[in-house]
Amino acid sequence: RIAELHSATGPLRRLRLRAAAIDLCCAVAELAGAVADSAGPARIPQLEVLIRTHLSEGWQVEDYARELGLSDRHLRRLCLEATGLSTHGFIATTRLREACRLLAYTRMQVQEVGFSLGFDDPAYFVRVFRQGMGLSPTEYRRRISTAGGPE
Repeated sequence: RIAELHSATGPLRRLRLRAAAIDLCCAVAELAGAVADSAGPARIPQLEVLIRTHLSEGWQVEDYARELGLSDRHLRRLCLEATGLSTHGFIATTRLREACRLLAYTRMQVQEVGFSLGFDDPAYFVRVFRQGMGLSPTEYRRRISTAGGPE
């Protein structure tokens, strides 16, 4: 469905793409059991929303913890328990997923993607992306465009 919406045109294309992406994320979260009833695990989806909202602002772990009403240490424990990653690792992974999404579903230039994610140096963004994904942003975009969608 997302591939169909991506190739479509019209005034509501972006909104429909965003809604389909959110719906997909919700379905994946439900299947993975990420949405839980207890307050602790529920903080991780809240953290992810905060990360996506403040990607370009250079927020640190302390900023996210304060916004969630948690100590840095408690946030670190919740991240490790829910994701197996440190808070820094979870932030980096979320940032990388957003980079992949922007490369797949927008026509932004690679350096614009980097800037939108808070990278001041386009070359550093390319290095970080290559380290996380095993290929450059340009190669990633080329691969998904020839494969018909993100991997």
